[in-house]
Amino acid sequence: MRFVRTVLSICGCGWLLAACTAAGGVRSLPGMAVSPAQTGLVVRESILYSFRAGSDGSDPLSTLIADTSGALFGTTDFGGSGSGCFGGCGTVFKLTPSHGNYVESVLYSFGGGTDGHGPAAGVISGPGGVLYGTTEYGGDTAGNGIVFKLTPSGSKYVESVLYRFKGGNDGNGPLAGLTMDAAGNLFGATLLGGGSPACGTTGSGNVGCGTIFELKPSGSGYSEHILHSFQSGSDGATPGSPPIIVGRVLYGTAATGGGKASCGGAPINPGCGTIYKLTRARGGYKFSTIYAFSGTPNDAANPFAGLVRDNIGNFYGIGQYGGAQNQGAVFELKPGPTESVLHSFSGGNDGSYPLGSLALAATGALYGTTQYGGSSRNAGIAFELTAARVERVLFRFQQPAQGEYPVGGLLIHGKGVLIGTTSYGGTASAAAGTVFKLGLSR
Repeated sequence: MRFVRTVLSICGCGWLLAACTAAGGVRSLPGMAVSPAQTGLVVRESILYSFRAGSDGSDPLSTLIADTSGALFGTTDFGGSGSGCFGGCGTVFKLTPSHGNYVESVLYSFGGGTDGHGPAAGVISGPGGVLYGTTEYGGDTAGNGIVFKLTPSGSKYVESVLYRFKGGNDGNGPLAGLTMDAAGNLFGATLLGGGSPACGTTGSGNVGCGTIFELKPSGSGYSEHILHSFQSGSDGATPGSPPIIVGRVLYGTAATGGGKASCGGAPINPGCGTIYKLTRARGGYKFSTIYAFSGTPNDAANPFAGLVRDNIGNFYGIGQYGGAQNQGAVFELKPGPTESVLHSFSGGNDGSYPLGSLALAATGALYGTTQYGGSSRNAGIAFELTAARVERVLFRFQQPAQGEYPVGGLLIHGKGVLIGTTSYGGTASAAAGTVFKLGLSR
């Protein structure tokens, strides 16, 4: 029986564990085109790869990246050849275009010990094709997670652990991915840790409400600096995504906290989440809360995903909860700041409970996924918010072979092409998830 990981979802009413709940090659699924009658848009899904839950990996949860050759890079939370975890400790993989198909290669299989376990977030690419990422677990006997890099070496990649979290003041559980600045400094977030007693205690100490950290190159290694430790007050708590960099300022989201009573009442982490900024100052960074979400019915809640920014300074993001039906919402934050909800998900055909970050096109359109909703199968959707901020459901995942439950966001991969992952389903018997393509045409 295949091991299925439960994906952590966060709600202002406490922690919930929502069950997130394969041969290679491009497989087009005939008859699955979606043609919104009012636009003439045709959307056709193709399966680029179906995971088999073996050495090739299983349960891809993240948004992919691409290089200039068109190759795709991502992670699987489970699977691989490592033997230190039940169901595998996860992989970093590459899909290489080849004669109209894609060929998968595993760049690294995590072993579950000091090298890490559970790369839920995706990877980023640095100079020389080096890949950087995080694992939520592993690193030492406590298993508080790591930051790693994979360096190309001939036809292989070599892993180096840049930092192992200790679980105290330095953070615990880097579920978020990374951001890199022009100097090669890495920025990220840990879901827990940081030393605050506000989010509960265990026999070994405070759970902590999460951190924002920086890793700076230092000699032959990296040194960690905590830029902010969340207190689950007006500042927020449990950041699930890395900050983005705008000049000398970092902007990001915290999935809980913020103090708004509409999402309160929980033993820990009351509040619907926040948007924060960290401004570089002498001797470090200055933290400030830009916005605290208030949740249903008029606002988004629990922004587990990160932010995207347009060229005039507007930010866009997505709340896993909130909106008119408390099934998630897309929001905009204008300078000022002024926040507004662009779309409230209503479940059913419309989709519900989005987790992945948005993608912003040059046209101003926004693209994303919801983990659930879409049809009676409740297996998720891919959607567009046009430049006029009208929602169009591009694709509803309605059959196991199409993939099910997209947790990550979408990659804009050229004109009229979107690429994403589903955490389950596919054409392989293991139903261990897919990489899919949506081709948009008129």
